[in-house]
Amino acid sequence: KSKVPAVCFAAMDGGFSGGTGASSYASSLTPLSQPAAVIDLHAAGAGGPIAVFGETNLVADVREIAAQFGIQLETTTAAPGDLDSFAGPGVSTLQISRSGAETASTIDPEKLREAGVLAGELMTRLGKITRR
Repeated sequence: KSKVPAVCFAAMDGGFSGGTGASSYASSLTPLSQPAAVIDLHAAGAGGPIAVFGETNLVADVREIAAQFGIQLETTTAAPGDLDSFAGPGVSTLQISRSGAETASTIDPEKLREAGVLAGELMTRLGKITRR
């Protein structure tokens, strides 16, 4: 039997051109390669408070983690873009993002650290889920 990696990092581009990178990756998934979840860090190092979008249970987990670490979250209702590509394959999705442009000159290490803490702690929780 093949084992699915516990964590797979994939960098995707093409969000502004219809999510072509995420769509291509999602279409290549098979039942044995399908991840437990996709966590999209979108412009997470610059801008305002962190917004989280995605499945209710994952958003609830991130809210608990944010409270535990004193990280401010913005209340939001809808997610843009790349996560739509994973709805077909049935992959759990979450986006951690900030408003504003992210460029090399605008990245704030503390803001990036906060997003990393949320994603890392969520991956730890997801790693405890037994896969079918």
